[in-house]
Amino acid sequence: MEFDLKSRTATIWDKGTSKFTLTDDDQLGRAVIAVLDRPDQTANKNIYVASFETSQKEILTALEKATATKWTVTDTTAEKEVAEATEKIGKGDFSGAYALVRATSFANTSGLRANYVRDEELSNELLGLEFGTVEQTVSRVVGGLA
Repeated sequence: MEFDLKSRTATIWDKGTSKFTLTDDDQLGRAVIAVLDRPDQTANKNIYVASFETSQKEILTALEKATATKWTVTDTTAEKEVAEATEKIGKGDFSGAYALVRATSFANTSGLRANYVRDEELSNELLGLEFGTVEQTVSRVVGGLA
């Protein structure tokens, strides 16, 4: 995700304002159980769930609050990251694929469908899943590392 808890550093793409959807591990586990509990309602369907809608800037703000530390930020652009990733892949270095995956959420590129809250019909209600906040998830993750 371009956030390093240990070193308190972050790499922010395109000013970090692009909104995307995340599902935390707790919500994912509850979603799997709920799907298995509702086979008639979920069979042969694409199931989209979300814990919250956020951006890199919002995650950074939550991390700085949870760690009580001002983080060191490196700014980059999707254009630069995708070009470097494409060059790596072209040379047989498939580590570039990670940047291409990040680009689907972090880049300000329309049509990527990385924001399920906006772009898909969510199954949260069908599965009995409530929305959380980025602050709740970050607090839980940071607290678990202490």
